[in-house]
Amino acid sequence: MANSETLLILLRSDSKSVRANAAKELGKTLDPTVVEHLLGLLKDETWEVRLSVVEALENIGSDSAVDGLIRALGDEKGRVKARAATALGNLGSKKAVGPLIRILVADRYPYPYVKIAVVDALGMIGDKRAIKPIVSALKTDYRSLCNSASSALGRIGGDEVGNALMNALKDRNAKIRRYAATLLRSIAPGKYRVPPRSRVAKRRPCRKK
Repeated sequence: MANSETLLILLRSDSKSVRANAAKELGKTLDPTVVEHLLGLLKDETWEVRLSVVEALENIGSDSAVDGLIRALGDEKGRVKARAATALGNLGSKKAVGPLIRILVADRYPYPYVKIAVVDALGMIGDKRAIKPIVSALKTDYRSLCNSASSALGRIGGDEVGNALMNALKDRNAKIRRYAATLLRSIAPGKYRVPPRSRVAKRRPCRKK
């Protein structure tokens, strides 16, 4: 591996592959002083380079690296956005909860993988502020997102999750009611008075994805 000084020079290469590889190698140094140089590449014209920067920032994991990952949540490329969410979840960043929730409640992503990454990240972070937005995500048509939301709520746990799911039993959306009832029986059997299945309106099954 080249030394950090050489790698910083390579970040300015005309070759996108050289820039991407240099960013990855800088991440392996775990040196927080290189973060300021990596942040400039979050605006690189090539999404593969931006993805490498996100991975490098996760490896470093400093406060400034976390700030960079939160910036990367605004990337126009879904793969970069999703990878940044995953990185923030792995790092357990509480300061990322608000930005992650804003992505989850936005309804402008045609495919579920961005929101799946966000829900998974929120579940790993475990902040109670994410409970209601995750419950709302249960209305999706995508089974993979339904499953991620269910897992995240189980991971967060606690009375707050149980109370939110009880409230969800009154939701106008049948899918949310059905999932809420199933989750309550699963995460706290016997603790809550859950209506029998015959009283919970059937939902359309989630679309396979």
